[in-house]
Amino acid sequence: MQSSIKFDNIEWRQLNEFAEEKRVTLGETSMRLLRLAPGFEEVDWCTRGHVGYVIEGVLLIQFDQHTETYTSGDGLHIDYGVPHRALKLKQKTVLFIVDEN
Repeated sequence: MQSSIKFDNIEWRQLNEFAEEKRVTLGETSMRLLRLAPGFEEVDWCTRGHVGYVIEGVLLIQFDQHTETYTSGDGLHIDYGVPHRALKLKQKTVLFIVDEN
């Protein structure tokens, strides 16, 4: 099956005061555009796997033993089961993320 996803036709959905998304789910896969405002941070650890691309801004991800910085133009890959969380953002950041549900 092939699908063309028109993100321009999808409304932004507010997740919290610092985050909004456009999400498309096809089978076991979700594609998301995330728009994160300064001040966004993840308090809880996530163990889901992610593949993505930083469209705009800077994203700091804390892992068990280190912190990784992703900037505009960087791709990211986080394996399922690896604990991680986003640290507090200092600027607007836009991401394209693919998740397995």
